Amino acid sequence: MRDLRAGLAPAFAAYVGVTLLSAVPWLVALLAVSPVAAADASGGALLETVETAMPALGMGAVATFAALALTLAVSPVMQMAWLAALERPLSLGDAVASGLDRYWRAVGVSVLLIVPLIAVIGVLALLPLTGHLLLEDGPDARTHDLTVAALCVPGLVALVAWSAWHDLVRAALLTRADGVRAAVRLGLRAARPAAVLEYVFWTALGGALLLLAHAVGALLDGQAWWRGAMILCAGQALVFARFVARGRWLGRSLARVAQLPSPSPAVPAAEPPGDETADAAPADPPASTVLEDAGEARIEGARLFVPQIGGARRLTITGGTAVGRGHGAGGGSQ
Repeated sequence: MRDLRAGLAPAFAAYVGVTLLSAVPWLVALLAVSPVAAADASGGALLETVETAMPALGMGAVATFAALALTLAVSPVMQMAWLAALERPLSLGDAVASGLDRYWRAVGVSVLLIVPLIAVIGVLALLPLTGHLLLEDGPDARTHDLTVAALCVPGLVALVAWSAWHDLVRAALLTRADGVRAAVRLGLRAARPAAVLEYVFWTALGGALLLLAHAVGALLDGQAWWRGAMILCAGQALVFARFVARGRWLGRSLARVAQLPSPSPAVPAAEPPGDETADAAPADPPASTVLEDAGEARIEGARLFVPQIGGARRLTITGGTAVGRGHGAGGGSQ
């Protein structure tokens, strides 16, 4: 419940942004249809009505495609900003700035995933087409239809898995990956069957809410203004609920990527056994200590015997042996 409440504000911001972008083609279509309605109300001929409205209709079609292209271009910013707001509490400006900062990497993710998407579309198109060609001349039309429908299932499953993978890759791009290729690998690791099933659940719930909103909107025709306002509010509430379901899946995608174990560090390969003494560098000669002393000297174990000092002598101790020579009075000291 806490995660659901935390996702309401980002979902509402996404709902407002998408609604504003979607309103552009509707407004353009309304402006395009208005000359047709005015000419029809004046009792003009149909051909004259079409000729009068043709420039407006052409402009409306161009504006509609432009609005769709704008929505497609803005969607990476919106999704990355949405993910950033779900990851930690951010203001609207900070979330949008985070989305803009990762815009080109989000686009790079989509570009890299175009190749598997083409393969998925190929499976979705070729399998039913192959079944249709093989059973086109068959005696039983029911068998043909059921076979073609069954052959659509693998492509649809692959398309759903690709969509979940795409969202998981963008979640990895925000949280753990430094580059596009690393994000693609992390997203593929996170795209387990459980994650795909969770994506299917939230996406199906959002689609059902959207269809219900359209059904409610169809009741607006012929209603009084106050009933129409209530129906419109109810429909928009359902649309907003669909964004909440979408936000819930995006939050789960962040959690699934965060739960991935970090890759183990590479262990250097062990060197093959060999003659270590042959490859080892020659040892340095033991250090020598020169003592200014006198007479003869010797070492027995850890005990050093030095003669009694009778003049300047040099005692050299080297690697556990000692040899000393000199002049002067005899006698020894320990």
